[in-house]
Amino acid sequence: MPGEYRYQLLLVQAGERKEFNGRLQFVLNLQQDGRKVTLILPEAGKADTAKEFKVNFRLFHRVEGLFRIAPNATVKGLQVRVFEGSSDTPKVTHNVTIS
Repeated sequence: MPGEYRYQLLLVQAGERKEFNGRLQFVLNLQQDGRKVTLILPEAGKADTAKEFKVNFRLFHRVEGLFRIAPNATVKGLQVRVFEGSSDTPKVTHNVTIS
């Protein structure tokens, strides 16, 4: 469907193999109507989608899902952020450029 994007991630914990409890965040860089737009997922105040972005695992964890944007927008790049616990500072970030 136009504006629908599917993602797959494999999170692997290196070093100490303790239980990891945290959350994911996607920062999307979009081109929409000739403008650059930034969208952060999950959106603030949307508790129903925030549950999708929680992660709990010991060794590794596969994350799959999809997100929707306006059909007239194009994803130019994104950043995946992994936060541990309730921290506001990401433990890991990964940038992806889409051409």
